[in-house]
Amino acid sequence: MCTISDKIKFCTCSSDLATLKHYWVLYRRTRGKNEFIIGEPMMPTSMRDQNFEINKSTLLARLNESDAFDFQTKLKEKDRLDVVINNRLDNDLGAFSYTFEFKNGTWRFIETDPFDLVNHFNEVGGGKICPASNYTIYQLSDTTKK
Repeated sequence: MCTISDKIKFCTCSSDLATLKHYWVLYRRTRGKNEFIIGEPMMPTSMRDQNFEINKSTLLARLNESDAFDFQTKLKEKDRLDVVINNRLDNDLGAFSYTFEFKNGTWRFIETDPFDLVNHFNEVGGGKICPASNYTIYQLSDTTKK
């Protein structure tokens, strides 16, 4: 499995997120938006990624650093950030998604609910997850070797 590096930056340098391997999307609750979209449920990342806790903690720590984004953020209470890793990787596990909510001036982890995002939030930003300097975004972990 993979562990996410703490040497990443949330960049705004791409427009077509669906084609990216690693990306982020910022959502903001829209008053009065009450769509009803349904779809096929997926197994949550927490049940598919054996490094989920480590990756969640790494992302959370990085998001709460002042230089995490490549732009000056103007965040509002209850903004949601969805971080997607390995989107374009052909494997049985699929993409891993980590969702965070901005509350009281800091990010905190929340369980991913894609239907809530689509039904009550609008996308207000997004971009590529870039490695800082000569680092990689994730590295293979040796936790599966014994």
